[in-house]
Amino acid sequence: KSLPEIVEDKKSGFLIEPKNAIDLQRAMEEFNEENYAEMSKKASQYYLDNFQVNLVMAKVMKDIKDIL
Repeated sequence: KSLPEIVEDKKSGFLIEPKNAIDLQRAMEEFNEENYAEMSKKASQYYLDNFQVNLVMAKVMKDIKDIL
C-alpha cells in the first residue's frame, strides 16, 4: 500500500493497493473539492504531530537507549 505509515485511509488521503486499478478508480471517484480541504488539514496535522525533527530525534534517542 502507498505509505500506510503516513496516510490514514480516507482521512488524510487514500491507500491504494499496488497495481490495483479498481482501488485507484475508487480513490479518484471519492476525492473531490469537499474532502480535499479536510484531508489536507488532517495530513498537515499528522505531519506536525509525528515528523518534526525534534519529535523524530526524541523517538530515535529513546530507541537507542532501549537497545543499550
